[in-house]
Amino acid sequence: MAVLLEEEEQAYESVCASDVKSGNIIMLDSANKIEYYKVSDISKVKTGKHGAAKVILEGQILGSGKNITKQFNGGIKLNKVELKKKSYVLVDVDEDNDSLCVQANTTGGNEDIEYLQLNRIQESDLSKIKEYFLANEGEVVFTAVTAKDYLAIEDLKISKVIKK
Repeated sequence: MAVLLEEEEQAYESVCASDVKSGNIIMLDSANKIEYYKVSDISKVKTGKHGAAKVILEGQILGSGKNITKQFNGGIKLNKVELKKKSYVLVDVDEDNDSLCVQANTTGGNEDIEYLQLNRIQESDLSKIKEYFLANEGEVVFTAVTAKDYLAIEDLKISKVIKK
């Protein structure tokens, strides 16, 4: 059975801005585009005479690496996300269907073929994947980090196949 990793169901935990911790991944909807933001620093401003407590979050947008600072009222609910990581072995680059054919990198047994959409992968990662695949020096293995509308490639390498 083939599985398409197009729109994954993602469980979000709704947390108060004042409860966000360094290292948390927060989903932000900016200009009708979902972005994931890794929090690196938190500042809290206590309630003053004319307003609610404020929380200032600093961090990076995943994918672009752009540093940003956001300010929220302490009681506002934010979506905290757990990114999913899964190791894959590349089976084929299917440019006709604009996808990578992959199998979960597990020991023993055959896993179902899954498809990662090429347009969701950063160009630099995609060109390296194609280069490794065409070199045909072993299995191309990588870790896909996913959330809804987010896909990043980590730990890309060629695993030498030992023939007996």
